[in-house]
Order: sequence, then C-alpha cells, then structure tokens
Amino acid sequence: MYVWVGNEDQKVRYNLVDYDDDHKKEGGQGVVYFRHNEPCLKVVNDPEEHAVELGVIAKILAHPDQPYAQVKTAGAVPIDLVRDKDDRIVGYTMEQLVGWHGLHEIQTEQGSQDSGVVLAEAGLILAALSRAVRLIH
Repeated sequence: MYVWVGNEDQKVRYNLVDYDDDHKKEGGQGVVYFRHNEPCLKVVNDPEEHAVELGVIAKILAHPDQPYAQVKTAGAVPIDLVRDKDDRIVGYTMEQLVGWHGLHEIQTEQGSQDSGVVLAEAGLILAALSRAVRLIH
C-alpha cells in the first residue's frame, strides 16, 4: 500500500509494505511506521471513523502557529498529512520520539520508578500536558 506526504509540488511516496515488524507499531487507532531519519507515519485503520479528528488536524496544520506551537514541548504533534491514492487523508506524520515514555508508564509509583521519573515530576508533566490539551480544544 502506498501513501503520500506533502503538497502537490513536493509529494513523497512511501510504500508501507517495505516496513518490517521492527519498524511499525500497531495500536487501537492504526499503525505507526518509522525508520531512522524519516518522519513517523501514523495511518489510521478506518479513516471514515476518524474523519473528525483528521479534519481538525488538517485545520490546525493550515495555521500551525496557533496554538500548536505551545503543545510541541509536551509531545509529538502532527507535522503533515498522509494521503492515500485517492488523495483522502488517512493519517499524519510526526517526529520520532526517541527515549520518551508513554504517559501510562509514569502514572503509578512503580511505573515512574521503572522509567526513571520521580512520581512528583510525573504529576507536573501530566498537569502541563493537561494545560496544553486545553489550549487546542
């Protein structure tokens, strides 16, 4: 399956079949494809089901300085849209987060210890993320 990233003049084609199991992660919404020195591609399983979310992302990317810039310090944010052969939005790209931990890993005392994050710091991280999310909703 091929997908395209970029605008009319600078589209880049990716063949998702070329990504082996070590370079993709499947989740509830879809699959994240990643390689060294390339953007991550998040492709949703059912674009129709996620049409509202993908539409919001498209609107935010049209005006990236408001308010997305403030959220970039708290996590990975969409950078560009991923489209299928019919030019339908099926996902987005994001930067690779090397050495980061999922929020679920720091929400308990044991999880925060295993991740090397002090539980009090985890609370501050979650509070900052909550403020950032409020800015975009």
